[in-house]
Amino acid sequence: QVPVAMIGFVLLCWVAVLAYRRREATTATIALLAILAYLGNTFLCGAISNPADRYGARIAWVLVWALLVLLPDAVRLAVRGRSFAAD
Repeated sequence: QVPVAMIGFVLLCWVAVLAYRRREATTATIALLAILAYLGNTFLCGAISNPADRYGARIAWVLVWALLVLLPDAVRLAVRGRSFAAD
């Protein structure tokens, strides 16, 4: 689950930045909420109890779920930013 969570976190950060630059409020909001939920869980579990894999595994699926939901929007935003016109 660790590689999946890391890849999901990095890609979700990319989606959030891309959506923010393209002024897509809904996509950026969902991505940022998932990122903040993950970081908040990490901080609270690390501050209150001993860090353990089980606490990260409980919320890691949120990153993957948000990424799968936002993937069509991310692809659309990435493609829309490129110009395919021949010069």
